[in-house]
Order: sequence, then C-alpha cells, then structure tokens
Amino acid sequence: MSSEPPGAAPAPPVLPRCPQHESGYDPAQVDALLTAVARRLAAGPGAPGPGLPGRDGAGACAPGDGASGNGASDDGAPGDGAPDPGALRAAPDAAAGAAPGPGERPVITSAAVRAAVFDAVPGGYRTGPVDEALARAEEELAALERTECVLAHGAAAWRARTEQLAAVLRGRLGRPRTQRFRRPARVRTRGYSAAHVDVLCERVAERLATGTGPDAAAVREAVFPPAHGERAYEEQQVDAFLDRVVEYLLAVR
Repeated sequence: MSSEPPGAAPAPPVLPRCPQHESGYDPAQVDALLTAVARRLAAGPGAPGPGLPGRDGAGACAPGDGASGNGASDDGAPGDGAPDPGALRAAPDAAAGAAPGPGERPVITSAAVRAAVFDAVPGGYRTGPVDEALARAEEELAALERTECVLAHGAAAWRARTEQLAAVLRGRLGRPRTQRFRRPARVRTRGYSAAHVDVLCERVAERLATGTGPDAAAVREAVFPPAHGERAYEEQQVDAFLDRVVEYLLAVR
C-alpha cells in the first residue's frame, strides 16, 4: 500500500547532481516536469483533461491538414518561406502540456517532454541521467496516448494517423540530397552538415519503406558535425523535422 496521501503528487526520481563547480539541468524544472509525467501516467487512459494530443500537445488523433498557421509544413519542419523557424519549438512553460479547461490540470504530453528545455545551473542534475529519464517518459506517454486514441476513436483512427504522418515525412525525405532543408540564413551561421543529415534521412526513409533502420532513440540521439554555407542545413528546421520522425517511430512501436 502506498504511503502517499490521496491526491499527492508522485515523487520524481532521484537523479545525480554535478559538483558545484559544474553546471547541470535546473533541478526544480526537471522535478516539475517529471512529477507531471508521473502524475499523468498514474492517472491512466481517459484521465480528465483536454483532447488527445497531436503535434502541438492539444490536437486530435490525426495530424493536421498539411500546414500550420506559422508557415510550417506538416512534417514539422518550418516551410522554406517561414519567417520564424523557432516558432515550432515549445516555449519553456509549454512543458506543462496542453492548456486545461475550467477546473482541469494541464495534461503533459509526449510532445511536451520531447521539446523540454532546462536552464543550466551550478550543481544541477547531470544531463545524461536526465536525458535518459526524459526518453523513458516520452516513450511511456506516447504509449498512453496511443491507448487513449484507440479507446476513443478505434484502431483504424490510429492507423490512419500514423499513415498520414508517414506520408508527410516521405514528402521531405523524397527531396534530392542537399536539398531537403534550407541553408542557414547567413553564410557565417553554423548549421548541420548537410551530407550527414542526408545520411540519416536516407536511413529513416529505409525504415519507413522496409521497417528496418534507426529507432526513436537513434534519431533522438543523432549528432551532426557543424558546417557553413552551402554545405549546411539550418539547425532549427532539421530539429523540427526529426521531432516528427521520433513521433512517428514511437507511434508504430
């Protein structure tokens, strides 16, 4: 039997800290997010709150109609004419999840966990263990969201969601090498090596086509060498697209 009083927030996991002369993730911010995740998982499918999460953490079971209101394509990457590529990145307070209705608590989503960013503070939590905890949280929330979608809308709705998401990912993956993403706005602005990003994109395309290739962890942990000019892709656009790839890979686990 649990010793916690009814309604008590689950305690966050114990995470190792850095020495005071080193910087790590802000413990208060990390604990708040992981506590929200634990509360959501403990509540189970059908917990009171907003509708089933989509890319923005508050949508329905299906992806959007092909473009978002901020100039982003539905694959998550800002469109080539988007004025604000950073608009797709969650604001710090978005980690609380979708906006609640009257009398409701915010509902944390896998998308909110994936987009979470923490301040660096002396003596904070070590980044490696936190990143591992967030990866587990994201996967558990994604599984819960799948269950909720199937319960509310049926398995066919979930399959339609994943098939539509795969289709919009293929739209960008099908572009020629070196042309999948835009270049950094300024020649001296650092970006990701286009050649290395293209290699990962081709592996993701293979995964969509054959079911073999990188899993969500491999995409989440991908690191690209820096590059400039025509040899680079804009970091924000690549990151936003890879977020959608992770979303898809978790959806079809």
